[in-house]
Amino acid sequence: MTTIDRDLAYLRLAVPDLEDFILSKDLFWPLPGGVASLTSPGMNQLSLGGVLLCRARVARLDQRQVEDLFRRMDEVRERWRSNWEKKATREFQSRVELWKKALEELLDPAKGAFSAYSSQVQLRAMLELLGREFDASALPEAEILSQLDRRLRAGTQDGPFVWDPSLQDAFPAEIFWFLYRQRKS
Repeated sequence: MTTIDRDLAYLRLAVPDLEDFILSKDLFWPLPGGVASLTSPGMNQLSLGGVLLCRARVARLDQRQVEDLFRRMDEVRERWRSNWEKKATREFQSRVELWKKALEELLDPAKGAFSAYSSQVQLRAMLELLGREFDASALPEAEILSQLDRRLRAGTQDGPFVWDPSLQDAFPAEIFWFLYRQRKS
């Protein structure tokens, strides 16, 4: 199953529960059936970051495949804007901590974990997308993320796109620079 297929499957499972999820206090929500095939880290549960990431990755598909899903997502966002922003804020705060821990391991040469960068950087991509849903700059976690970004830039160098090349057009290097990094030589 390709990344696009997994993302589309994720959205098809997530979108029917999206309104209930947005109205709940839960930050993460179990996805209904079929999660065994969704093996990407963090994608075995419904989260706003997961929905936003999958939407970004499938946005270049034929619109007939995604237009109903996107319309339903947009309706929930507009109907429950305040809840949506609160959920995005809470998840942003949570994922900054997860990214901090992941980055510490990825950049520690003794751990030799950099080979997992292409999957772990999904956390940073979610942070970028979540931060667009509210004013992230007002949070203390925004400064922490800036510090982590400086650390990532210092510990890596420019490189090729780390995900499937078919996704590259959806993630321009000017915005998603962290998807174009490699270990320093």
